Amino acid sequence: MRRLAIVTIQVRRARDGKQWPCESQERTHKMGTVSCAVVTGQGADRPPPLQPAPIPVHEEHLRSYHGASGIVAVALASRQCVERVSQVTGVTEAKAAMQSKNRRLRWLVVATGAFALLAVSFAPSWRNYYLPRRTVRIVEDVPYVLGRSDSKHQLDLYLPRTRQDPWPVIVFVHGGFWKPFDRRMLQPLTGLHGCVGVALANAGIATAVVSYRQRPEAASIQDALDDVALAIRYVVDNIGREGGDPARVYVVGHSAGALLTALLALEPDHLGKAGVPVGHVRGFAALAGPYDLARLASFADSGLASEVKASASGSEIERYSPERQVRPGYPPMLLLVGADEGPSMLGEQRSMAAALRKVGDNVTTAELPGTDHMGLIMHLSRTGSRARSELLTFIEKHR
Repeated sequence: MRRLAIVTIQVRRARDGKQWPCESQERTHKMGTVSCAVVTGQGADRPPPLQPAPIPVHEEHLRSYHGASGIVAVALASRQCVERVSQVTGVTEAKAAMQSKNRRLRWLVVATGAFALLAVSFAPSWRNYYLPRRTVRIVEDVPYVLGRSDSKHQLDLYLPRTRQDPWPVIVFVHGGFWKPFDRRMLQPLTGLHGCVGVALANAGIATAVVSYRQRPEAASIQDALDDVALAIRYVVDNIGREGGDPARVYVVGHSAGALLTALLALEPDHLGKAGVPVGHVRGFAALAGPYDLARLASFADSGLASEVKASASGSEIERYSPERQVRPGYPPMLLLVGADEGPSMLGEQRSMAAALRKVGDNVTTAELPGTDHMGLIMHLSRTGSRARSELLTFIEKHR
């Protein structure tokens, strides 16, 4: 069987006695009479071209496929045309149909890939994370528990490239205890949660974004608290080698991470059990957190209520509700919430702030206009971010 360097079938449509060349191999003409001719390129064996012959065919049956030695366009509805091709290339009608199907599948894969690439290219992650990360040093997948290599016991470091005074340090605790997230699960599309690290590192703050056990790996909220406390201990012990100040550590949590952060602030025994030196954590910032689990569990029509009840007993719900653990002498705290949040989350912030103010004045609060639950942390890298400004002011105030 002869092989050719290039094999092309030229299809022309006869109209009003004239031959009209087709502009491309994908045709949309109506019923007509077409002619089929084989033209060969340079090859070792060059058979004479076949003569054009009028072939009645409906244009919707025209297909294209990749032949063994080039691109071949063929009128599949015409056995005569397919037979003419077979004489030169050895392509059978069945093989032509199969190659046509495969070609359409390849184009579908290419189109899907191109759409995915465009979606990622225009995703918020480019503005929130990928562009600002260029000026930050990143160390990923750092294990913070000796002998554990699973992702739930790892953290990512985001470090400023400037080396002046030792940097202040933030340990960031992401949300999602009841519906588990991961510290980088949404990063390709939204920038979460690396966007927090790059925003703060670009502001001169070394940042550790930590993972921790969540449901169902965590049997209770205590497991998550233990993990976060161990991550803080690791940062205190090791951040000095990277240029951070281990005596100026701040814990920042978002959503369910804010609940854990508030518990660490109000119940210092958690950090003590992990061996975190007293006084090294200078302040705690809780962003858009739930602060009374009993209140959440009372929402009968809420899916979150059932998750809360499934993850803690009645006594545990009270024990792990920060608002119920408020006592005098708490450390510096910052509470932030987006003003575009729903009434329940705004109510959580206001109720927690009121409880803290009853026993002390070491709390700063703000409701940020034009900000919702996720925008509070997703947009930290953006110019004019009020949340970033509040965090930086809080850190400077509590040096």
